[in-house]
Amino acid sequence: METEHEYYYGVDGVRYGPVSREALRALLSSGEVCPDDYIWDEARDDWFAISSYPELSADVAAAAGDAATAPADAAMLGYDATADHPRPLAFELDYVGFGTRLVAHVIDSFVLFAPVLLWFFAALALTPATLEEMSANPDFGNLLGSRTPSPNERQFMLVFWAGTFVIEWLYRGFMESSSAQATLGKQFLGIVVANTDGTRLTFGRASVRHVAKLVSQLTANVGYLLILFTPRRQGLHDLIADTIVVRRR
Repeated sequence: METEHEYYYGVDGVRYGPVSREALRALLSSGEVCPDDYIWDEARDDWFAISSYPELSADVAAAAGDAATAPADAAMLGYDATADHPRPLAFELDYVGFGTRLVAHVIDSFVLFAPVLLWFFAALALTPATLEEMSANPDFGNLLGSRTPSPNERQFMLVFWAGTFVIEWLYRGFMESSSAQATLGKQFLGIVVANTDGTRLTFGRASVRHVAKLVSQLTANVGYLLILFTPRRQGLHDLIADTIVVRRR
């Protein structure tokens, strides 16, 4: 099945999208978007005026009354014309800080609680460990505790944590590479994950970002604290995956 073609567009220096071609035509017809506004899609390396897209020429002509249109000056629209891929400045500067991202993470933890709990009991059924055995061991779940876990406990922990990682990977990977560009927690707070050029992540890139979080965790979570100090509020996993977290416009 062919993937629907999508566009990002900028109005008064603010970036919107992605939207389908039909949605963009409707915006042109309603006057919400003008032929001189800039758009970008994955088929092009830069932002161009809508009037330069042949597939939209009929809609441009109808919106402009068949009058010739000239591309607007990028600086007048609030774009950074010096960048390799000019983008609306309002979008570039609206990076999300540590506190908001932490709240989104907490919300997503509640969202994932039910599937992880179901997997807990599934892992019990798949391994020799029993709930009675684990509840009798106050050190269970702490590999650095005073008592070494039994072989049954170790097997359960391996299966459970591996499955939990996969659940989180699929949830975050599919949600952050979808048209929403965000998990449910991020959507609730109006923030999205994007490539550093502002475009939507592929599932592969979202997967790299999720796996890279292990690196942030292995640094005693210092990788997450980088969000407080980096110019674009990027954690170590964002730097590795070349991603940013910004407010949806």
